[in-house]
Amino acid sequence: MKRIIVAITAFALLGFSTFANGAGYHGSSNQVVGAAWSNDGTKTTILPPTGDYLRIGDAGTTSHTLNANDDLFVSGELEVDGVIYLDATLNIPDAVAMVLGTGSDVSLLYSSAQTPDALVLGLGTDSRGLVICENADIATDFTHAQQTNPTLFVQSADATTVADYISIAHDQTNGQIASGTGFLNLNAPGGVVLQDEGVDALVVTSDGTKSTILPATGDYLRVGDATAGTSHGLNSNDDILITRLAEFDNTAFFDAGAYLYAPSIVADNVGFNFGAVSDTQLVHSTVQTPDGFVIGVGAENNSLILTQTADVSTDFAHPLQTNPTLFVQSADQTTVADWISLSHDQADAVIGVGAGGLKVNGSEGKGQSTNIRTKTESVTFAGNPGDASKATTGSVIPDGAFVVGVSTRVTTAATNCASVNIGDGVDADMFGAATGVSAGTVTTNADATAQFGKSPATAAGEITVTGVGGNCFDGVWAITVHYLDVTGATAN
Repeated sequence: MKRIIVAITAFALLGFSTFANGAGYHGSSNQVVGAAWSNDGTKTTILPPTGDYLRIGDAGTTSHTLNANDDLFVSGELEVDGVIYLDATLNIPDAVAMVLGTGSDVSLLYSSAQTPDALVLGLGTDSRGLVICENADIATDFTHAQQTNPTLFVQSADATTVADYISIAHDQTNGQIASGTGFLNLNAPGGVVLQDEGVDALVVTSDGTKSTILPATGDYLRVGDATAGTSHGLNSNDDILITRLAEFDNTAFFDAGAYLYAPSIVADNVGFNFGAVSDTQLVHSTVQTPDGFVIGVGAENNSLILTQTADVSTDFAHPLQTNPTLFVQSADQTTVADWISLSHDQADAVIGVGAGGLKVNGSEGKGQSTNIRTKTESVTFAGNPGDASKATTGSVIPDGAFVVGVSTRVTTAATNCASVNIGDGVDADMFGAATGVSAGTVTTNADATAQFGKSPATAAGEITVTGVGGNCFDGVWAITVHYLDVTGATAN
C-alpha cells in the first residue's frame, strides 16, 4: 500500500544542519526553521511549534482557522498517486466540486445556484448514466448505451444478467421509469398512490383477497380518452368510464341494472344469464337450423312472464310448469289472474287464460271479436235421503251462446245411486247417460247422446244431473259449459 509522502528538500536547498535532538537551524536569522523533525525508525514527523499549522507554499493562508501543529495547509494543488485515507469528515465548500474521471466526467457539489441550495451530481456527456450496483460488481460492464438525458440505473445483485435493472429519467417531456427485465413492482404497506400535480389521482391497495383501484373522492375512473367525460353523471370513485371497447372473456356479474345506450353485440352461443344459478338464459344459438334467438327458462318455474315494467316486482303466483310456458299479464296487476298463456303439453298446443275468455279480434280493428269461453258451476246432492236430480243455475248456458261442449267431473263421490244422466233440462241425458258417480269420473262430448250446438241459445239455460237407480247422496259435480259468443263493433 502506498503512503502519502511529503517530499521536503529543505536540507538540500537551505543548508540545514541536523542535531541529535532533531532541531534544525541555519545561520541566517530570516531562515530560522521552527519545526521539529524526528524519526523513530517507522515514521518521520514534522512538528511546527504549538499553535502553528504547517503551510506548504505561500500563495495563501487558512480560511478555516487552522491553529494546531497537527494541521496542514497546502496553498496550491495537491497531487496524490496512491490512496487517500480520511479518518474524519471531508468538508467541501459550496460550489466546489468533487470531480471523478480524467475528463471531469462526473462532478459532485453542493450548489448554491439551486433554490434552495442543494447537492448536485453532474453526469458527463460520454454516458449521461449513473449506475448503482454492489461493490463486487463495480468492474462489470453493464453495457448501458449513451443516454440522451441523465439516467439513473439500479442493477440487481445478479451481475451475470446485466439487463436486471430499473432506471429513472426524464425525456424532456415525461418522467420515465423502466425495467430491463420482468415487471415494474410498486410496493408499500399502505398501498400505492399515484399523484397528478401533487394531488392524489389513484390509490392502489390489496388486502390479500382483492386489489382495489380507487380514484380521488368525487372523481370517477376513466379508461382511455376517446371521449372527454361522462354523459351519465358519473361522480363517484366507485364509477368507471370506458371510452371505447371492453372485452370480457369470461362471465360478467352485474349486481344492479345495466343501461345500454348503443347496440350491443353478444357472440353466437354466448348467453345472457339471469338469476343466481343461471335460471334464465338469452342466447343466439347456431345449434338451431337456421340460427335463432332462444330463451331458456329455468327449472325453478319453467315459465316466462311478460308484464309492465312497473309490475315486475309483483308476485303473479304462477306455479311450477311442466313445460315451458309464456304468461302475458294484463296491465291490472291487482288481479294477477288476468293473463293469457302459451305452451305445448307434449301432445297439443295449449292456449290458456286465467280470467275471462279468449277473444279473437277481427282484422278491421273496430272492436268486433269472436270469443271462446268456459263457465263452470258445481251442483251438490244432499245427504240421505239425497236428491233425485240437481240442476245448475239458469244462466250457466248464457243467452246467445253457441255451445260447443259440456264437460263434467265428480269432485265428491255419490252414494245410493248407481249412475247419473247429464242433460239440459229438456233432454235428460243429452250430455251423458248412466255415467259414473265415483270421484274423478269425467264426461266430455264423447259421452253425448244427441247432437247439440247447431245454433246459438235463444235464452239462458241450465244443466241437470239426475240419479239413476235411486236418489244420489252427497255427490258433487263440477259442470263446465264450453261455448262461443261474439262482440259487436265498438266503432264505425
